[in-house]
Amino acid sequence: MLSTLAKRYSDLVFGNPTIVISFLLLFVVFFAWHAQNFRLDASADSLLLADDPDLEFSRQINTRYGVRDSVLVAYTPEG
Repeated sequence: MLSTLAKRYSDLVFGNPTIVISFLLLFVVFFAWHAQNFRLDASADSLLLADDPDLEFSRQINTRYGVRDSVLVAYTPEG
C-alpha cells in the first residue's frame, strides 16, 4: 500500500510540476501576506498570570525588603 501511495504522489508531483509549483507559490504568498499581521508579545507581563500566588509573594518580598535582584540556585544531585 505504501508503494502505491508513493507512486501516486510521485506521479502527481513529477507529472504536474507547473501545478505543484503554482500551489506552493500561492501557499507561500498567502502566509507571507498574513505574516505582516503576526505580533509576538514575549514581555514578562504577558507571560505571568495576574493572580499568580508566587508573583504576589515575590511582590510582597520586594516591597518589604526593597530587593529586586534575582538569585539563581542550581543543584545537581550525585549519580
